[in-house]
Amino acid sequence: MLKKTLSFTFYAAFLALVSTHLFVEIHPRAVVPAGVKLMIAALAVALIFAATAIKVKYLSNGDDEKRASVRLALWLLFVYYLINVIVLLFFDAGFGRTTEVTMGYRRYFQTSTNFIPFKGIIDDLKYFTRFNRGYMIGMIAGNLAVFMPMALFVPALFKRMDSFPRFALLMVAIPVAVEGLQFLTMTGHCDIDDVILNSSGAILAYLVMRSKVVRGVLSKMYIL
Repeated sequence: MLKKTLSFTFYAAFLALVSTHLFVEIHPRAVVPAGVKLMIAALAVALIFAATAIKVKYLSNGDDEKRASVRLALWLLFVYYLINVIVLLFFDAGFGRTTEVTMGYRRYFQTSTNFIPFKGIIDDLKYFTRFNRGYMIGMIAGNLAVFMPMALFVPALFKRMDSFPRFALLMVAIPVAVEGLQFLTMTGHCDIDDVILNSSGAILAYLVMRSKVVRGVLSKMYIL
């Protein structure tokens, strides 16, 4: 009974934390620093992991029930991740996601788009100094990392997508669609380099996930 109550408490804490976080995110006057967002996300993962671990180890009977518990946790985390990504890519002013409707498409096209592969990355490297290196590294690393969790969620939740060609195609299509929507809504910058970095990060993560060692660990955890 104690373990069941503890597992339920962790699930409830996860839902309360996520609900509060999302409410703050959509509040027009609220500004949540990036560091705080990462701490909240880490705590959310820890809570759902603890709740699921207790349920799998002590409360579930048989592999099918254990896999169902893990699958529920993955879906909760996947939805939470997707909402955060949508906010980050389209609504987070802290990351430059402001709508430039006042400038018009011609001005937006001239100042906020790049369709030449690697041009933005090369330009950034040209002006790389000790004063801006933190920003530059963070920007490149962030673009690489933003879709990396898809390498876990997509194969685990959508078995038909667990093949390299399908996953790679999906992870090219999604960033292209994101940049296209940013262009149509004039939100932030529409940049081919973002597509390259976003896709590369997700595909590299998927290649790591395909290794026998990682797959073996994930299978033991009832994720794959």
